[in-house]
Amino acid sequence: MSLYFERYAYAERLIAAKPNPNLGIVVTIPCYNEPELEKSLASLAYCHPGASTVEVIVVINHSNKASALVKAQNLKTYKQAQHFASIYNTEHLQ
Repeated sequence: MSLYFERYAYAERLIAAKPNPNLGIVVTIPCYNEPELEKSLASLAYCHPGASTVEVIVVINHSNKASALVKAQNLKTYKQAQHFASIYNTEHLQ
């Protein structure tokens, strides 16, 4: 395990916000060239809220060698995810 962290761990935190003290579930969505991310986010937003908080982490990525189309789609997806979060973030879904 230490070899993994030596090779891939970041020295700095990528997420500055501390988790909600009532955090119960973390959903991580890997996202590469995904034009329909909002459908997945909407599915989570429309679920019945449970007793604990659900945190959703979307990892939008591409390599330096990705095409301009992929990079543009990822930027569009990022902006859509930010907009979605500004509307649907609640005490139970963050």
